[in-house]
Amino acid sequence: ELIAWVNVTRVSSSQDTQLYLYYGNSNAVNQENVPGVWDNNFKAVYHLSEKANPIEDSTRYNNDGNASGGVNQSASGIIDGSDWFDRVDDYTRIKNNTVVNAFGNNQNLNYTISVWWKTPSSLSGYYHLLSKLGRRSTNFGPSPFELWANTNRLVFSVKNGVANRQCQLNNIVYPNNWYFITAVREGNTLRLLFRKS
Repeated sequence: ELIAWVNVTRVSSSQDTQLYLYYGNSNAVNQENVPGVWDNNFKAVYHLSEKANPIEDSTRYNNDGNASGGVNQSASGIIDGSDWFDRVDDYTRIKNNTVVNAFGNNQNLNYTISVWWKTPSSLSGYYHLLSKLGRRSTNFGPSPFELWANTNRLVFSVKNGVANRQCQLNNIVYPNNWYFITAVREGNTLRLLFRKS
């Protein structure tokens, strides 16, 4: 079995693009270049294939993290690995550095965040998917950005100065489904895209 991420720098819209696969030579040297797959615009990429800490970032920025609270790091994923969170005390914390902090400090920063999420067989309450600076709680105050869901909606919110901006999709969350969710911020414009598998 082979699982491979391939960086295809150009694909023609008018002609076939040929990709070659070389295999079967046990003497071939490893030509893997994990950080080179993701250019400077990718600030963090996590495949969640680790069975223990650290959670490794595949980009050149090394924004590695650590799972806490008993995160199941052996859950089945839709593409590569997957982590399962119990919604009580499980979380993964990414180390603070200048790249990660930019999301909280630059109100004019444009960015895209994508995540796979599998809903449980029975939906209830609130699902914290991703944020900068803490879990969603009135005690923590608004996060610079946050992606969350409840039993019937998906929400992307951004703190813009003293005000919060929000984009949401209603009546799209159903039990026991995989969702590929993408949140986009372009200045004051927020967009949410999703695909149910």
